[in-house]
Amino acid sequence: MRLTSKSLQCLERLRSYKPPSDTYPNTPRLRAAVLLLLFGGKEGELRVLLTVRARNMRTFSGDAALPGGRVDEGETIWQAALREAHEEIALLPDSAMEKLTLLPPYLSRNHLVVTPCVAFWPADNGRPNFRLNEAEVSKIFSVPFEDFLSGREGWYDPLSHTTWNGENFPLHQFGGGGEGRVWGLTARMMIDAARIAYGAEPDFPVGLVRAKGGIGDQEEFIWRGLEWAKKNKPSRKGQL
Repeated sequence: MRLTSKSLQCLERLRSYKPPSDTYPNTPRLRAAVLLLLFGGKEGELRVLLTVRARNMRTFSGDAALPGGRVDEGETIWQAALREAHEEIALLPDSAMEKLTLLPPYLSRNHLVVTPCVAFWPADNGRPNFRLNEAEVSKIFSVPFEDFLSGREGWYDPLSHTTWNGENFPLHQFGGGGEGRVWGLTARMMIDAARIAYGAEPDFPVGLVRAKGGIGDQEEFIWRGLEWAKKNKPSRKGQL
C-alpha cells in the first residue's frame, strides 16, 4: 500500500528534525538507545512497531516497549539500538531501513539517558522477518502512529502524576491498561515523536517536564538523575 500524502509529510518532518546537541556523558553504563521503527499500514497510514515484555521479566512484565537497551563500550547510539533490535526480534542491523532522525534524550526510571532512534521501513523492501527472543519479548504488535496524539476514551487514560527525581512528574498511559499498555517512558517518546511527525499537539496535556525545545525530558531533570546514578551505581537490570 502506498503511503498517504499525510504520511509522506510526516516522514519529511522527521527527516528535517535536528535534535539539540547531546551534552550528557558518553558513559556506557549511563546511556541507552531504543529503536522507534515506522512502517506503512494497509490504508497508507504510518504504524509503529512495539514489543510486549515477557512475563518472566523482573520489572514491567507485560508492558509495551520499544526494542532497545544499554549502549556498549565503543558503540554509537544507532549501533546500540540496532543491536538490541536484533537481539530481541531478530531485525538485522544492516536491514534496508531509512534512518530518519534521533530524538533528544529522556531519563528512564533506572536513571539511564535514553535516546530514541527513529527509522522507517519502506514497503518495497517487504515486511521484515521477525523472530522473538522469548526470554525478553512475548509478542510484537503495531499501533497507528497518530494515535499517540489522541486522548479518546478507552485508548488514553487521563494524565496522572507521580513524584520522581524531585519533580511532579506526568504519567501518560495508552491502550486501556491491559497487556501491551504503553506508558511511562515509552509513552513520552511516542508522544514527542508523533508531535514532530504530524506537526500537531495532542488533544491532552503533555506535561511540564520538557526540554527547552519542547521535545525530550528537561535537561535539569536528566542531570539530577545522572548525579544520583553516579553515586548509587544503578543495576543493569530493569526496563528502560
